[in-house]
Amino acid sequence: MFYQKIFGKKNNKKKKEEVKKVRYLPKYVPRKKRRRKKSKPCLVVGISGATRSGKTSLVMGLQELYLSNVMLGDHYFSLEKVVELKNNWDHPEAIDHDLFLKEAKEKYQQAKNENCDFLIIEGFMLFWDDRMLDLLDIKIWLEIDRETCYTRRMKTKRVSENYFNEKLWPNYVEYNKLVKNKVQDLLIYESEDQNTLLSKVEKMLLDH
Repeated sequence: MFYQKIFGKKNNKKKKEEVKKVRYLPKYVPRKKRRRKKSKPCLVVGISGATRSGKTSLVMGLQELYLSNVMLGDHYFSLEKVVELKNNWDHPEAIDHDLFLKEAKEKYQQAKNENCDFLIIEGFMLFWDDRMLDLLDIKIWLEIDRETCYTRRMKTKRVSENYFNEKLWPNYVEYNKLVKNKVQDLLIYESEDQNTLLSKVEKMLLDH
């Protein structure tokens, strides 16, 4: 036994209790989830933007604050398509949009059944599919400049200079133009300090 190894078979109960308190103190105490009014329906929140703009960090932060379900777009790459696109992972067609939409609708029903406040969906090409746009109640866009995107990407998930310059960034620029032209109710936030960004988005969500 654990205590026997430390103290021997016969040891003072007080010592055991002291060790137990120290060794089994929880490392993390979950924050109480904030709840919207019960009369308000579950909202579908979409978050998009370039690679390393802070999408996933924002999603995880919101999930800590609210009772919510989450979907990540990186789970919906079509490997067959990626091969056809000559390993262009940042092309809009690299995503299986049909499967993504199908499972988003299923996840929304699940979120409603579980009385969640939000279904939060993240994806670097999330707003490319008009059908997905129709599902989203709130559309959040994280703005990032080329230099910041490049620096963050090379520090975390490095790609070749050629890939960044000829595929990743040009695909994002085209997607950026598309989104800004067709999404009228887009909420744009600068990709900044994560705590600051989370506070701004949290305040916006509380008003809905």
